[in-house]
Amino acid sequence: MPRAFDLAKLLDNRPIWHGQPTPYRTWPAELAAIAARRKGCAYFTWGADYVTTREFRELVAEVRAHGLALVVDPDTRGSGYRVFVCHATESWRVPAMRALDEAMRDYGWSEAVEAARSAIIGYTTAQIRDWMAWIRRYDLGLGLTVYTVFDRARERASRRLGRRCLGDPASLVGTSLLVGHSPLKARAHARVPRGHRLARFALDSRWASDLFGRRPSITVTPAIAARINDAIRSDIQFLTARGWTR
Repeated sequence: MPRAFDLAKLLDNRPIWHGQPTPYRTWPAELAAIAARRKGCAYFTWGADYVTTREFRELVAEVRAHGLALVVDPDTRGSGYRVFVCHATESWRVPAMRALDEAMRDYGWSEAVEAARSAIIGYTTAQIRDWMAWIRRYDLGLGLTVYTVFDRARERASRRLGRRCLGDPASLVGTSLLVGHSPLKARAHARVPRGHRLARFALDSRWASDLFGRRPSITVTPAIAARINDAIRSDIQFLTARGWTR
């Protein structure tokens, strides 16, 4: 890998949520859709002090105006609340979402879990498809998504190893890793040094969070190299002109 290459040059510095699908741009618009039965429910997560805020009082007034039900569900494993708005006949969505959230905490996120959450909330098949396509562009979701650059030899070695291993730990020392907090620039695949390919993979969330802290990038040390292959939680994907390999 060309260790002097600055991976941050591949990012366009917009927030990662830039361009995400937003069928309802405001919660009043979303509540209107629920009242008209175009959507199953609204789902918010808020901190412990949310029920004392002006915004919560405004939400309650809007819910009453539409004749909808409001459910404030304490997060028994956290410090905040799940807040649901729906017709009373749609209240089955509350325990369904609670069960799915608990399962996700115990067994991890997956695309299937995300699609199921979206269906429980009441998004349409087309809206879920758009949402999942957006997620796949920016986030592997199985841990902390990081980027690096592979030369062709390392890419071939990774493919021989089922795209679940970075290769010999000793060869990784000095490699740069970048957390993707912003979208990639257009044609990012063509912006890497000749003979190299941009790669991404997910690392165990807890280990990677401790590793990066508030830093957007790190350089692999011998200690990190010794553990990183065991911390990979996804396939290694490579960026081509057609998008990320799957």
